[in-house]
Amino acid sequence: MPINPHASHGAVRETAPSPRPEDGTLRGRANSHECLLGDCPKVSVIIPIHNVESYLRRCLDSVCGQTLHDIEILCVNDNSPDNSLSIISEYQRNDDRIKLINFGENKGVSFARNYAIDRANGDYLGFVDPDDEIGPHFFEKLYARAISGGYEIVKGRALHIFEDGRKAFGINNENICKNKLHFCREFWSAIYRREFIIKNEINFTIGAMFGEDIAFVCKAVSVVEHIATVDDAIYAYHRRSDSSDGEILSKNHLMSLFLSQNDIVKFINKREVGPSSYDALFFYAFTNCVNGLRRTKSNDRMSIILYARLLTSMFETCKRKPAFGYKLYESLPGLYELLSKNVPEEIEQYLFDFIKK
Repeated sequence: MPINPHASHGAVRETAPSPRPEDGTLRGRANSHECLLGDCPKVSVIIPIHNVESYLRRCLDSVCGQTLHDIEILCVNDNSPDNSLSIISEYQRNDDRIKLINFGENKGVSFARNYAIDRANGDYLGFVDPDDEIGPHFFEKLYARAISGGYEIVKGRALHIFEDGRKAFGINNENICKNKLHFCREFWSAIYRREFIIKNEINFTIGAMFGEDIAFVCKAVSVVEHIATVDDAIYAYHRRSDSSDGEILSKNHLMSLFLSQNDIVKFINKREVGPSSYDALFFYAFTNCVNGLRRTKSNDRMSIILYARLLTSMFETCKRKPAFGYKLYESLPGLYELLSKNVPEEIEQYLFDFIKK
């Protein structure tokens, strides 16, 4: 049942939520009576929350303080063991735009975001991670640009803030204006038309705890026609040393990376994606997996054998192998030939040597 965006202090409490099929695909949503009356919020802001009490107030202050007041704020407490639930409840008492979704067991960030997407009422979807913050005009500027041009996706600017105080901007929006495929990460720096997401069954990879954000934005970019940008709509991304995007990947992270990147491949294989977009996205997903292997710093041959088989299975699904082979040869000479011959022992040895470089 959709969350009422005007209910005072309402909470949805789920002990074992089951909002979607097991494959995690979006089912769509029955319209609430508010939407039938043309009273939908302009933006639904989705915040997945787990064990972030140290940063949550900063995040909620920035979202609740937006100059675009007509938003709903979907806080998904993913069975957080700390004081996050109490903090959400405190803010909810003072702001009835906050809707609490409370899981009785930990479901993972992909499930949490997908669950909220299914229950969102806004014209557009925005995402804020609970340890980040946004500028006061962030959603107002993105929404104004979206409405002015009827855009499905409008991207702001990501400001990366490091623990030592350094700051640096992320993806150059000028490059995205020239080629939409440059928008392949920093998904939270954009808003997305909700009906576009639902219609195209774009979601976060269920079961993945790493790379699910890349999969979401790559799937969206593969089927959108244009992306608008707003340089002065700032998303502050706080880069923490204990976050999942650190330099070293565990074996579980590595398998999650493959799951999420293979999700991109499955998505573009099922849809009418232009040749240049298909080639770029398949290459991006595949090489993300290979480079992830190097980041494990592992010499575990059994893991490499398993990963070699997974990469081979991904390669076999490629609909444009010659074009992929040409691109792969430039960065990983020899691997395409081994994949084409499908000799497992040689592929495994190639990857084992690759890790040592």
